[in-house]
Amino acid sequence: ISDEDIKSYFNSEKKYSRPFIITMKKDHDRYIKSRDLLISLGLDPIKFNAIEGIKIHNHPIMREFEHLKPSEKGCLASHLCILALASKHSNKNQFTLIVEDDIISSLTGHSLKDNLKRLSKITNKVKASIVHLGKCWETCGDMDQIEGNIYYSSRPYCGHALAIRNSASKSIILPEIYNLRKAIDDIYNSLIIQEKLIGLTFHPALFYQ
Repeated sequence: ISDEDIKSYFNSEKKYSRPFIITMKKDHDRYIKSRDLLISLGLDPIKFNAIEGIKIHNHPIMREFEHLKPSEKGCLASHLCILALASKHSNKNQFTLIVEDDIISSLTGHSLKDNLKRLSKITNKVKASIVHLGKCWETCGDMDQIEGNIYYSSRPYCGHALAIRNSASKSIILPEIYNLRKAIDDIYNSLIIQEKLIGLTFHPALFYQ
């Protein structure tokens, strides 16, 4: 991440941060597509060069995740790095947006911002920790509807498009999560099932992959 983007991120007092796009350096075309999609929806994304799992295989933290594939290790480490930044943000009620570079969407114009405005009203009342913006595996019949296409999460499984409240990010990066010994999608899922995080899900989703 550039120094300019880091400064911009920490100086923002808006409800939602500029979205981080996690992308591998080799996947330039995928990054451009996801970047242009977000720009078309009125957002100003930040490029986050994904950590390569193969390069951190011997890192002490990764000893707890030896069973994960290199790609899963890289994805986990990338999310944790962004969450570490979020945990240091002065605006604890801000939601940090995290997307991966394979997102697609049928949204156009102001439709994303309109959905986020509705979400803002709900999260001002419901102290949600994490919002799944993207298509995820869910037990849809067990989700409780709050309003329109926004539901309480049940068992969401996806990390491709998320909004995470900065105040909740610290609890996700605590050493205790290493005991879960899981990929990042599973960690988010487990923390919601264990009711350590309050999750919301858009259904139908705003993004797909």
